[in-house]
Amino acid sequence: MSIPYFSGRQYDKKGNLQQWWNNQTIKAYRTLINCFVEQYGNYKIQEIDQNLNGRLTVLENIADNVGLKIAYKAYKKWVERNGSEELLPGLALSHEQLFFLGYAQIWCELTRPEEAVTRSRTSRHPPGYLRVRGPLSNLKQYAMAYSCPTNSKFNPDSKCSVF
Repeated sequence: MSIPYFSGRQYDKKGNLQQWWNNQTIKAYRTLINCFVEQYGNYKIQEIDQNLNGRLTVLENIADNVGLKIAYKAYKKWVERNGSEELLPGLALSHEQLFFLGYAQIWCELTRPEEAVTRSRTSRHPPGYLRVRGPLSNLKQYAMAYSCPTNSKFNPDSKCSVF
């Protein structure tokens, strides 16, 4: 059974089709990818009580996870250079909590069951709530910001990462 992976490994720095990763690197990368396939494959699509196809969505899941991780690092670097801003009045949330809340809000959506069935079979993107749960549960900084208990839904012992 084949696991999809980024085709970037098949092109050299000049854009020529050439395998430049060694077999050990490819094997290690496939192991990392399989973590995401299994993690997301165990998530249920709520509207239809069916598991997500982790193989179909793996590249988008990795992109979401890597994107959030890089965005958070960039945010922390900005704070390091510019200093922390004032907290928002009336909200009992830290800057880190607001960062993650902002990320989660972009994936708010309602999906009819009929559309959920179609997407589960054809879309390379998981439902919005899984685009929140997956990346946040893989980021230890999220668990720290919200004091998530160890081995809970948003702070599992085993986290997936490609770097």
